[in-house]
Amino acid sequence: MMTHDGHGSVRPRTAGVPKRTRRAAMITIPIASLGLVLAILPSASAEGPGYGGTADKLSVSWATTASPGTAVPPPAPAREPMGSSDVSEPNGSGPGSAAIFHGSRGSSVRVVARASSMPAAGVTASGLSLSVGGVGFRGLSAVRVRVGTGAAFTGRADATGTLQVLVPVASDTEVHAGMSVVALGNAPSGTSMTLVGSIPPRPLGKGPVDVVPWFVAAILLAAAASWLLGRVGS
Repeated sequence: MMTHDGHGSVRPRTAGVPKRTRRAAMITIPIASLGLVLAILPSASAEGPGYGGTADKLSVSWATTASPGTAVPPPAPAREPMGSSDVSEPNGSGPGSAAIFHGSRGSSVRVVARASSMPAAGVTASGLSLSVGGVGFRGLSAVRVRVGTGAAFTGRADATGTLQVLVPVASDTEVHAGMSVVALGNAPSGTSMTLVGSIPPRPLGKGPVDVVPWFVAAILLAAAASWLLGRVGS
């Protein structure tokens, strides 16, 4: 069908978009965009260290301790002097051993004890631990991890240079949100490498943020159903 525009010219007539459709689109598109953003952001940070632009940082999160009786390292039974810049792994250490570093600014000491022979000096009161992860270390190398101003522990990177350790929390007052976590090790080139992260707030169970994706999905479904019913009824 042809229509006149009032100036003598003729142009084809186009079918306009119904108001109901425009109104549904104006409501659905912003909600869908918000739901997409909320769905992508948590998944990016949950993939682990190195994802979401965190390759140069430590990934620190709270994790439930596998056993409520997880042992906390006891006081040092023996000491061995070492340089503060030495990050080589302890002699005879392996996956079943642990090392604690503490001391003054100019020097530090190394304490080595097999995990199987470590007496339980205490148990985690809250049943929570800190999961610390990082990437970029030399494969199978030793990495020192320190939480706040506490004693440092030696972890081991896997063959790909990824570090993932679980640090038990002995008491509710031992750590707090915002406290720094530092990992010191060696890069594949042999140079020293330091990654820094911070402790997030303690998990408080499910909250409004956990319900938002479901709420957005319900709104989208309701909007789609309303639009379909309107199309069928028109």
